[in-house]
Parts: sequence; structure tokens; C-alpha cells
Amino acid sequence: MHQTNLYYNICTIYHNKILAINSIKLKTRITENSSNIKVNKFF
Repeated sequence: MHQTNLYYNICTIYHNKILAINSIKLKTRITENSSNIKVNKFF
């Protein structure tokens, strides 16, 4: 029982890290897109 609980905790931590990384990637992608749009409007 303790073994599965530990495994579950590791999975949760790993999952949270992936979510955090993905949200950071998404934010940078959004800022890149908005700057691209500004450049396109400018030209």
C-alpha cells in the first residue's frame, strides 16, 4: 500500500511539472504570436 502511495505521489509531482512546463511554453508561444501580429500589421 505504501509502495503504490509513493508511486502515486511521484506521478503527481511529475504531472505537475509537465503542466507547469506546458503553461510556460504556451505563454511564450502567445507572446511570440502577439509580437508576430504586431510586426505583420506594421509591414
